[in-house]
Amino acid sequence: MTVPTASTRAATPVGRYIAAETLLGLLINIFMAGVVAALINRAAAFNGATLAYVASDMAKATIMPILALGIGLTLVTRKRLAAGAVTPLGAPALVWAPRNLAVRMLLVTVISLVVLGVPATVALHGLGSANALTPVGLMLFKLGYGALIGVVVTPLVLVLALQDGLQEGVGASART
Repeated sequence: MTVPTASTRAATPVGRYIAAETLLGLLINIFMAGVVAALINRAAAFNGATLAYVASDMAKATIMPILALGIGLTLVTRKRLAAGAVTPLGAPALVWAPRNLAVRMLLVTVISLVVLGVPATVALHGLGSANALTPVGLMLFKLGYGALIGVVVTPLVLVLALQDGLQEGVGASART
């Protein structure tokens, strides 16, 4: 009986790879958001807080996980593409994205701040302004926001990373 190796195993299909990595990203983001909320954030600090304070907190809660997730996941995916462990996309999905990882992640982070961070900041500030934020409420809010980042941003990062395989011609032998 032979043991499958990376060279003899079939490459993971794109859909399954994105689903599995998104689930993993979701769990990691929820865990990290919970740890940060438990160790650093206090609900009392948000009750009656200025919008600038809440915006600063939510910017950190958006930027740090997206950069960590995006850079790490892109590097891992590029390595898996090069090894033939994952099939690249069949056609470019997001042609606007730059290939340079630093520029790409800066762009993804800015888009995420606008699309996810601003509404979350307004919601958190509204809860704090009404003095309705309890420690449990803050924890649930932060856990939910971590989950939102994991579910929304992880597939985007993965599609961009899988698209890199097309630009480099990686995995062409797996498709033929």
